[in-house]
Amino acid sequence: MLMRILLDECVDWRLRDHFQKHQVVTTKYAGLAGLKNGRLLSAAEGSRL
Repeated sequence: MLMRILLDECVDWRLRDHFQKHQVVTTKYAGLAGLKNGRLLSAAEGSRL
């Protein structure tokens, strides 16, 4: 089962290498850097990450 994982800014981006069978993006890559809590979750849901 493929999972979509969004790594927050405070998480080292290299962690994504441990989830090779899943779709992993960072908030920076997704254009969501700087957003906090509810705004980040709403933006992530809206962008279908």
